[in-house]
Amino acid sequence: MDLKFTKNDTDNTMNISGSITDSASLYWFPQLTIPKHQLNISGLFFLIIPTVTILGNSMVIIAVIRFKTLHSAINFLIFGLAVADLLVGLFVMPYAVYVHVQGGYWFLGSMMCDIYSASDVACSTASILLLTVISFDRYRAVTRPISYSHKSHDTKRVIFIMAVIWVISLALASPIVLGVNIRPSDADPYECRFYNPIFSISSSIISFVIPCFIVLFVYIRIMIALRQRQKLSEKQHSSYLWPTKRLTKETTAVSNFDYSGQKAVTEIGLFIMN
Repeated sequence: MDLKFTKNDTDNTMNISGSITDSASLYWFPQLTIPKHQLNISGLFFLIIPTVTILGNSMVIIAVIRFKTLHSAINFLIFGLAVADLLVGLFVMPYAVYVHVQGGYWFLGSMMCDIYSASDVACSTASILLLTVISFDRYRAVTRPISYSHKSHDTKRVIFIMAVIWVISLALASPIVLGVNIRPSDADPYECRFYNPIFSISSSIISFVIPCFIVLFVYIRIMIALRQRQKLSEKQHSSYLWPTKRLTKETTAVSNFDYSGQKAVTEIGLFIMN
């Protein structure tokens, strides 16, 4: 791709002209006239997204650190998810806004492109894997409420899981800065993307596709378990009362974890947004 950038101060536009030969280029037209004021206005609008992401996740992190009553396994997982999303808001989203304001072109060099891409892969992978672990945690809370209540404050195990997740995420992202994303000689110098299709496809499958299917499967199982519990509860209440303390204790434990279904629905929404 041969590009020529010219600035027209009269009508306050940026003309991007040249011949596009790469089928994977960001734009498919040989000439674009982009009003700068539209790019700036839309850039300010998109800047709201990383700002809200940073503020929201910062409040979650501060709350979990400050209040000891929140030091439970599930809250530590949410804390880890907030950290991953905060890093996305700090090191990934601003560059995406920058590229948008620049009309889709990258002017920061190939090294910064690789660092940006690696940060995106690492933080996004950690976020998705944490959502996967949270889905298993919610499934256990719904299906085994008594045993879960006894281990709900096992934060050491959760910290170990989060450490493993970050090791996996960094391992998946490290090849980008170690030379796997080699630019061909005829590559567009003002474009930031993956040039290794094998790595791009394999990393996407490992860090996104497989976790998506796992989360979907687990939450379907949660919905099935909640429906079965509801039917069983209705049947038991219509036939007899609980006769023993053990069953009463189990009923109390189950009722205490009824909020898990609501959390499951909320986490599905968070997963889609991420």
